[in-house]
Amino acid sequence: MSSLHAGGRTVLFVSHNLTAVENLCPRTIWMDKGRIRQEGESREVIQSYLATFADASCFRTDLTHIESRRGSGEVRFTAVEFLGSDGRPMDVIRSGDRVTIRLHYRAAERICEPHFGIEIHTKIGSVVTSINTWTSGFKIDSIGRGRGTSTSAWTR
Repeated sequence: MSSLHAGGRTVLFVSHNLTAVENLCPRTIWMDKGRIRQEGESREVIQSYLATFADASCFRTDLTHIESRRGSGEVRFTAVEFLGSDGRPMDVIRSGDRVTIRLHYRAAERICEPHFGIEIHTKIGSVVTSINTWTSGFKIDSIGRGRGTSTSAWTR
């Protein structure tokens, strides 16, 4: 397709594979129910398309009512947030984006050398990624009784 385009030909590529569209097409037209919804630079159009699936409330999720937990219960996660490099909640997280995950917690008592971690799973339960203070070599001397946050930033 690149050689066709380089030869001065117009190529119409129709696909739901957003990675292929972004890599092969400098411009994208988003069609919705037979109408043009947006036209422009591929990354911007794809970002808008993905944002229609995002529920803004899912980027700060209340965890206080989750019953299926592991651990001793001395520390409980109460919320999780996904933040962009600017520190604001992200509407959409894409592969390669830098993201900060902020875990909110409540400690029943002072805890010495706690370990925090998070795993991200697909809808069918496969682990996509995992990060924790133990394997990252990040040591926390202690946390006090009450509420607090733990953050981890990385690009995947």
